Amino acid sequence: MLLVDVLKQVQSELKPVHVASGWEDLHIDHVTINSQKVGPSSLFVACKGVLPTSKDGHEFIEKAIAQGAAGVVLESLPENVSTWSVPVWQSENTRRDVARLAEVVWGSPASELTTIGITGTNGKSSVAFGLSSLLTAMDLSCGVMGTLGFGRPEQLEDWGMTTPEAEVLSARLRQLVEQKFQAVAMEVSSHGLATSRVAGVEFDVAVFTNLTHEHLDFHGNFDAYYEAKKTLFTQHALASSCFVIPHDGEIGARLNDDLAHLPQRKITWGQSTKADVWADNVVLNAQGISMTLQVPDGAFEIAVPWLGAFHVENILAIAAVAHAMGFSGQRIQKAFEQVAAPPGRMEVVAEARSTNLPTTIVDYAHTPDALESALVTLKEICEGEVWVIFGCGGDRDQAKRPLMGEVASRLSHRTVITNDNPRSEDPATIASAIATGIQKQTKVNTIAEMHCESYCVVLDRRRAIAQVIAQADAKDMVLIAGKGHEKKQITGNSQMNFDDAEVAQNALRERGH
Repeated sequence: MLLVDVLKQVQSELKPVHVASGWEDLHIDHVTINSQKVGPSSLFVACKGVLPTSKDGHEFIEKAIAQGAAGVVLESLPENVSTWSVPVWQSENTRRDVARLAEVVWGSPASELTTIGITGTNGKSSVAFGLSSLLTAMDLSCGVMGTLGFGRPEQLEDWGMTTPEAEVLSARLRQLVEQKFQAVAMEVSSHGLATSRVAGVEFDVAVFTNLTHEHLDFHGNFDAYYEAKKTLFTQHALASSCFVIPHDGEIGARLNDDLAHLPQRKITWGQSTKADVWADNVVLNAQGISMTLQVPDGAFEIAVPWLGAFHVENILAIAAVAHAMGFSGQRIQKAFEQVAAPPGRMEVVAEARSTNLPTTIVDYAHTPDALESALVTLKEICEGEVWVIFGCGGDRDQAKRPLMGEVASRLSHRTVITNDNPRSEDPATIASAIATGIQKQTKVNTIAEMHCESYCVVLDRRRAIAQVIAQADAKDMVLIAGKGHEKKQITGNSQMNFDDAEVAQNALRERGH
């Protein structure tokens, strides 16, 4: 694509500051913020670091030119720009403009799909996965982009990210178009919104799940976190878009008030009968959730094999999106029969279904609120004691660590603190921070010494899982929390293969012998 044509289509004011001869004939087939990915037909966009410790892309401009960049877009002008051999444009916001440039270079794939953006603290992955399954069951082929992976819900590619950088995002949207998908259910993280990764996409449906304590290390405070999430609705939607938002609670009321002046259609969901989509006659058990789904065109009985009371809200959000898209309650009811449970979200490990083994559940709960929801669910249905094995990620929000310790000690009978992804931090320091929140349990040194209302620290996650499963009673329930679907454990600069469900399955199999 001719660079001059790309620039004409981008809805931003890019100011030319250095024009090289013949630039009108330059072809661009790639846009990147990574100098290592630059090739002869690349447009390099220099972005400033997001964090104080992040590298500034402006430091790599000359490297990108040396590698063959056809042009450069930047924010800060260096003194030697006139010596460069490629054309240069200046932008007020390169992170925003790289997203718009990438979308144009990839042929505006977002406009060829029904785009559904899902934001919130908890539930994004379950809603994206479940919605994709539901829409596909109603003959609208819908891909997934988010923490669980990319592609078809039944065959997700593990790509290790929630909301990718803009250049990857547009490329993957093009891939979905070429594979004949008609829609995409995309998780939109607060980081992705704050760094303009989705600035090239205007969502047809914008969805809000909930908001709890998370990522305050990045955003600074709760209000800033909320404001970042809200931009999905205020900056990334068309006038014809639909907003699917919670009716209930303080956050629901605040969001409804904040968005009331906007022209988009709003569909609310919640437990209140005042919501557009709500639930009645909810029954929770070890097989999942059954309810009467109340939508504007009637009441419909549904049963979904998802474990956990918190999934009621996820199911309502999914149904509200389907209703917003014009599907009848009857079609939604029928489609829910084909919706599978999302991997690593209150996932019962297969071997644990034997009656002589403890029921073992793997869940991604890595926030205080999510951990509380998971444990409350298990305490309601467990005939024995509830064990929880969890840790907290390194180089992430430190304030939540004692909060998660408090939740674990209050709602489980036995707590084992272990490694999550310690990254560059000392695992023992993370564990100690979690333990400061434990109030109702006494510390013991080993799992073998554990009794009701006790906790211990076993940093080796594999050993912790194996020893708990070996010791737990058949009527007990074991929650392995924090990593969910993840297949790697990150320690320092290294990654090792680690799948909670696989480790648990092996331990259960060993005990079964």
